[in-house]
Amino acid sequence: MDYHIETAEVLDAFKEESECPFCLIREKLDASFTDTYLGGAAMSPDYRVEVNKKGFCARHFKQLYDGGKRLPLALQLHTFLLEHNKKTLKQLEALSKSAQKDKKLSAQIDEFIKFQAAGECSCVICEKQAELMQRYMDTALLLRTKSLEFKELFRNGKGFCEPHFSQLLARAQVCLSAKEKSAFIYEVVQIQARSLERLAGEVEWFTKKFDYQNKDKPWGGAQDSIPRSINKLKGKII
Repeated sequence: MDYHIETAEVLDAFKEESECPFCLIREKLDASFTDTYLGGAAMSPDYRVEVNKKGFCARHFKQLYDGGKRLPLALQLHTFLLEHNKKTLKQLEALSKSAQKDKKLSAQIDEFIKFQAAGECSCVICEKQAELMQRYMDTALLLRTKSLEFKELFRNGKGFCEPHFSQLLARAQVCLSAKEKSAFIYEVVQIQARSLERLAGEVEWFTKKFDYQNKDKPWGGAQDSIPRSINKLKGKII
């Protein structure tokens, strides 16, 4: 099969020891987007229009802040706040009027909560990242049918974090034929089940290592089972 950059990145991620290769890919995308939005994008009209409209989620705001470049972040934050405040103040005014008249107040409160929740989920980086992650997953599904090397990597891997596992199932629905889908689902479910059972055993052994009778026994890889388990359940956050 033809190899291109997405193929190489997927292969590299699956070759690493990880609870989820897609989390490794997402981390690299995060780093790339952080560089972009703390670099030239801060002064690009096209990028700024998108940022003003959608902003960043909490996770990506934190990554941008941790990037250490305060001026480009402040420039984007300022113009985003101007747009954000226009919409928010309008909602607050409607809420205030309803409170004064006690007219449809409950409905107005519900509307404001929905408005704010939508804003919390809105993120220009998340949108771009989701498109790319979809392509990486599609590439992985294609590789599994075309590459014996990748099929072995896939079969012998540690499965996926639960968010990416669900996304992979969704992409299988779209990308695979009925026959391919059945074989894939059967295999990936076995892989995921083994992975979850292994982690439960490792965490159990972690707790038992605190018993003085086990203090000199080998850890068996359980030392970091807590962060790996959290990352498996929620996607890589530690």
